[in-house]
Amino acid sequence: MSEKSKKFQKAFNSLLSYCQYQERSSKEVAEKLWKFDLNPDEFDEIVNYLRDNSFFSDERFVENYVNSKLSKSWGRIKIKYHLRTKLDNNELVEKALEKIDLEEYKNTIRELIESKKRKLVKEQDSYKKKQKISLFLQNKGFEISFILDELNK
Repeated sequence: MSEKSKKFQKAFNSLLSYCQYQERSSKEVAEKLWKFDLNPDEFDEIVNYLRDNSFFSDERFVENYVNSKLSKSWGRIKIKYHLRTKLDNNELVEKALEKIDLEEYKNTIRELIESKKRKLVKEQDSYKKKQKISLFLQNKGFEISFILDELNK
């Protein structure tokens, strides 16, 4: 990079740190960079440099995001919703969600059901218990069809 203004250098260094801290999407990088009020050429120069040198990648971002949220017992619906706020590429989101291992996914649902059942031990009405468990899992972003399949086993 050639000799640039202080504003450019500050923006560049800030974005470099921002991308090194954790995986970022192109949308997040652009949103952060807009705050520096650079001209379009400077903006493009920074984005292209960071992308070309693999400081950010939408594919890596989506993969890491999905894995991170699955490990926190989020369901596909919640993951999809949150990813769409961070990324404009719906195709990448759909591909990443398709890669989720369904057996592991169902196992997570089973584990959450068992955990919630232990907490609802005082609830005598089995219908209310199932309803509470179902709502709990829906709030975590799991599909009702999977929840009902596992609850009715």
